[in-house]
Amino acid sequence: MLFIIPAAVVLTYAFFQSVHVYFLVRTSRQLVQQSRVYERFVSADAPRILIIGDSTGVGTGVSDPQFSIAGRFGTEFPDTSIQNISKNGWKVDDALQNFPNVPQKSMSIILLQIGANDIIRGTPMVQFSASLDAVFKKSTAAAKQVFALHSGNVGLAPFFPWPLSSIMRARTLRYREEYRRIAAANGVNYVDLYHEAADDPFQGKHEFYAADLLHLSAQGYEEWYRSIRQMMK
Repeated sequence: MLFIIPAAVVLTYAFFQSVHVYFLVRTSRQLVQQSRVYERFVSADAPRILIIGDSTGVGTGVSDPQFSIAGRFGTEFPDTSIQNISKNGWKVDDALQNFPNVPQKSMSIILLQIGANDIIRGTPMVQFSASLDAVFKKSTAAAKQVFALHSGNVGLAPFFPWPLSSIMRARTLRYREEYRRIAAANGVNYVDLYHEAADDPFQGKHEFYAADLLHLSAQGYEEWYRSIRQMMK
């Protein structure tokens, strides 16, 4: 009997968490279907910002693309063209395979928002490192400045119940260290969004997340945008 009660508690917890995640996944799929990429062409001689990323580059989770990071650049820099090559679900290797063929140093800025899906899906580190290094090399050849980010502390997203939250935190730290190392080796500006729970602005702030509790809301993207702009100054 002493063993039955704890087992029943664990099974009950697992059941309810599974149901909860199932409905969040359905919500996430709806957000993906509703998402739209922000882009804008000003003129052939205007400064150009190229964004390559995953759902965070798309801005999945916001009601209007203007509230995505790309959209915020468009608002702050009205005389700049914004090219956005981002797609939901992309990993670093997808960014590499779809990197545009652009003239050397033709971009004022390239912003890479990529790597969160590698953390979540556990891309083998050797593959992750090789793809990231190649993407960084292509980016630094194509742009005057390159900035890159992957995510904050993925384990803090309310989408992930314990013990998945702990696993995602550990993965974030492991991929973050490799990301920082390869960025430094290539002269890429790494935007570090990771914080431990006690210092993380997202901790306990469900309003920073979209309805699926995984993608960001407009407030969440605003917080990330501030970090990116601080890095650029």
